[in-house]
Amino acid sequence: MADEQPLSLDQIDTALIQLATGPRVSSSQFIQLSTSNSNDLDDDELNQKAASAAKALEAYTMAAAERAVRKAKRAEPVDGYQLRIRIVGHLFDRNVLNLLMDALVEAPSKFFVETIDVPQVNDLPTSVIVCVKSADDVQGEEARAQVTETVETIQAMV
Repeated sequence: MADEQPLSLDQIDTALIQLATGPRVSSSQFIQLSTSNSNDLDDDELNQKAASAAKALEAYTMAAAERAVRKAKRAEPVDGYQLRIRIVGHLFDRNVLNLLMDALVEAPSKFFVETIDVPQVNDLPTSVIVCVKSADDVQGEEARAQVTETVETIQAMV
């Protein structure tokens, strides 16, 4: 749908959340397509029924996606200032996360950790994405400045 009409990142997020929280068909509701009974349906008939089910599932998926996009387009725009920060590196070894969280707590804004990716191998970098939300651009820029100063301090330590 995004190739047919322009969507903002917030609208895409809203649509994806809508799809993720929408109704789902559990695996127990799927039809078992083969049995060991000798009176089974003819292969052609069974294939035709399976193709029909696949077509219905595809139509349902498209309808759910279109509905999610319509709802996202009606969603209210984000008020205030929003910033996503991504930091990659050895965030635990050098207390980077501690310093970053301290800076965010002191900033005049709200924040939440969107994702944190900690690899299973110690030599690989950790990655974190934090979303910072402020009532207005002034508070948002102040939060950005505090985080930037913290990151620059960390880089100087390394």
